[in-house]
Amino acid sequence: MLEPSNTDDRRPDVETWEQEKQRLLAPPVITTAWVAYLDILGYREMIKDAVASDQLDAHIMRLRTAVHFLGKSVAIAREHDMVESIRVFSDSIFIVARKNNTIQDLTGVHDMIYLLCDLVGSLAEQGLFVRGAAVLGKHHDEADLVVSPALIRAYDMERRESCYPRVLVDEDVRHCYLTCADLIQEGHIEGPGIDRQRDRLWRDHDGRCFVNYLARFHDLEACCTPPRGGPFLLAHKKRVEASMAKYTADPHVAAKYQWLATYHNRFCRHVGDAKLGSIDDFIIHGCDEQGPLPLPSEVRQK
Repeated sequence: MLEPSNTDDRRPDVETWEQEKQRLLAPPVITTAWVAYLDILGYREMIKDAVASDQLDAHIMRLRTAVHFLGKSVAIAREHDMVESIRVFSDSIFIVARKNNTIQDLTGVHDMIYLLCDLVGSLAEQGLFVRGAAVLGKHHDEADLVVSPALIRAYDMERRESCYPRVLVDEDVRHCYLTCADLIQEGHIEGPGIDRQRDRLWRDHDGRCFVNYLARFHDLEACCTPPRGGPFLLAHKKRVEASMAKYTADPHVAAKYQWLATYHNRFCRHVGDAKLGSIDDFIIHGCDEQGPLPLPSEVRQK
């Protein structure tokens, strides 16, 4: 027979409720943060195609590899306090880095862009291309609640303005990033050389600034033994070519991969024969190369 708990047994519950009440009545902490929202393109179609072709197991293994590399990026970012939080839900990725208005904090935007290059590049190497946006704005985040005007803005930019498989950055992010690059160049804060800083943001043919995730090439060349920059670009070429061949009958989708091919080729030509050996081995043939350009003239502007 069940017996009622005595007063001593109930006391921890009362204390827990008092703690919960204090938490619920506490004023919310609203911060200014760097926020990025990413969407994996064609995710539903990938799952449907995998089921229809009885290739779901192979698709899951491919996703497992992508999640493995994503997890490594996330672990490194958290270990070095590069970001506040990273959440993955279905085909969406949500990243937050706080802004505290100090000189050192300017490295927060550098860390965000660095992480986006690594993360988006890793996914692209597995044939998972993303579209998204990174913004600066108001944000509130607690254990079971997120209220974020910044996230809404990044989501709207991804849906309405990204158009192609690119991660746009708003003008606040661009300005702070270029200021950070100046400070690194002048020796006020530590960071990669100016060339590697400059290559992380490009401006597209429509004037929009976006994350140049192929700049991951420079990190793989500098930090891996043997260097992995070349194999990374070749894997990217193979994935883009496969997607172009798959969607030739769908002009709307084909235009997105035409953009990717143009972007890929412009980056390879930007890197040059000196680092690639022969550009022709890396170029995707049969695409219009009127596309994105690097930002060498803007890096030093505040």
